[in-house]
Amino acid sequence: MKQDRKEIWVKAGYELFALKGQSGLQIEPIAKRVGKNKSSFYHLFADSEIFLDELLKYHISQTKLMCDKETKAKNFNPDIITIFLEYKTDILFNKQLRLNHQNAEFRKVIKIVDKDLADVYTFLLKTDLKVPLKQKGIDSFFQLALHNFFLQINADNLNFQWLADYFDEIKRLAKSFG
Repeated sequence: MKQDRKEIWVKAGYELFALKGQSGLQIEPIAKRVGKNKSSFYHLFADSEIFLDELLKYHISQTKLMCDKETKAKNFNPDIITIFLEYKTDILFNKQLRLNHQNAEFRKVIKIVDKDLADVYTFLLKTDLKVPLKQKGIDSFFQLALHNFFLQINADNLNFQWLADYFDEIKRLAKSFG
């Protein structure tokens, strides 16, 4: 039962951080979202550092779930786009980690999730986009595309059409290497 209550708080904090960044980690708005008082938060988590640790663990587990689905993808459009839309909050959470990368814990999590993501995307860059580069070049191309993606996305543009256009642009760029 206590775990269920914790999960409600974690999901609410996760969503608020994904949308608002560091300001989304304030206890009062999270409490309001879950319909509880702040003392309920402190009863479950003791302090905000423990809560943040729970959010980061949750993000790693969500990214692994997303990557498991992505390994079955045959292409960016529509397979990866469909998965991205299902995991929109997780992608926006990842963006917030990157925007706040001065936090050492955030950098650790970015490194963990990037490793999982790299395996999936470098494969698709070779097979779907047919990027004509050796593996080291594909790895570099992926890093540039990844950084570019997180600079551009937001809660409003993370939709099917924007993603389709983005991956078309990546495909055009990839072909220019040939």
